[in-house]
Amino acid sequence: MNPDIVLLQEVRDYDACNRLAEAIQPGIYTVAICSAFKGGKQEEAILAKIPAQAAWSEPWQSMEGIDPPRGFAFAWFKIGNANIGVYSIHLKSNLVTHGDPLAEMARNIRKREIAIDSTDDACP
Repeated sequence: MNPDIVLLQEVRDYDACNRLAEAIQPGIYTVAICSAFKGGKQEEAILAKIPAQAAWSEPWQSMEGIDPPRGFAFAWFKIGNANIGVYSIHLKSNLVTHGDPLAEMARNIRKREIAIDSTDDACP
């Protein structure tokens, strides 16, 4: 495989993204965006062979007292005559490490629903 754009999830930080870009093909891939969500260590990133016209990341917005973890990264590329927008998103898993498994799973589902609803305001 030789993709022009690579989407990454659960990356530690910008330095890890940069090291990965160099390890894949030195001097070919650059980091278009790497998020810096609170808590860190599970960042979203986009690597590309072509420069991004614009790029940003945002955490999911809180709603109804629920604070979904992580968020999304976005990059806009001009490829030929086409404008290409790429999103890399990270939604809460169903991992339950404590408490009542059914109640925690329901909370995790709600966190995903709120994260998805919050993109209506954030995405162009």
